[in-house]
Amino acid sequence: FKFLKRLMLVHGRYCYRRNSKLIIYSFYKNIMLQLTQFFFIFFNGFSGTSLFDQYVLPFYNVLFTALPILVMAVLDRDISPEMAVKYPQLYSQGHRNYHFKVKVFMQWVGNVIFQSAVCFFIPALCMAFSSIYDVFDGHNGKVAMDLSFFGVTIHTAVLLVVTFKVCLETTWWTPINLIIVITTAACWPLYAGG
Repeated sequence: FKFLKRLMLVHGRYCYRRNSKLIIYSFYKNIMLQLTQFFFIFFNGFSGTSLFDQYVLPFYNVLFTALPILVMAVLDRDISPEMAVKYPQLYSQGHRNYHFKVKVFMQWVGNVIFQSAVCFFIPALCMAFSSIYDVFDGHNGKVAMDLSFFGVTIHTAVLLVVTFKVCLETTWWTPINLIIVITTAACWPLYAGG
C-alpha cells in the first residue's frame, strides 16, 4: 500500500486521459476517412467506385495514422507526477468522466464532419472549376484531375488534418513523439509518389 497513492493519483489519472484520447481519436481518424468516401458516392452515381486506391485503405490505419496516437497514448501527460500527487482532486476527472463522455464524443464528431467536408469539397470544387476553365480555354474539356489524382489529393488532405489533430492533442512532447510524427507524415509522399 506504500505505492498505492502514486499509482492511483499519477498513473491512474494518466491512464484514464490517455485511453480516452486514444479511443476518441481512433474513431475520429476513421470517421474522417470514411466520410470523404461517403461524400464521393453522391458524385459517382452510387456506383461503388472507391475514391482511394485499394492499397491505401489498409495502410491508413497500419502505416499512416497508428503510431502517432499510440506513442501519445503511452507517453502523454498533462501535469508532472508531483503535481498530480499534490492536488489529488485532479483525479476526480476520471470519476466525473470529464474526457470520455457522450458530449465530448459528439463534439469530436461535429468537428470531424466539418473537417472531412472541407477535405473533400475544396478539391472537388477545384476540380470542377478547372474543367470549366479548360472548356472555355479551348482545351476541349479535358479535366485537370483524374480519379486517381483526386483521391490522392483528398487522402493527402485527410492525412495532414488527422496528423495535425494528434499534434494538437499531444500535451507533452518528447523526441519520440516528434520522430514518429515526422516519420509517418513522410511515409505518405514516399508511398503516393512511388
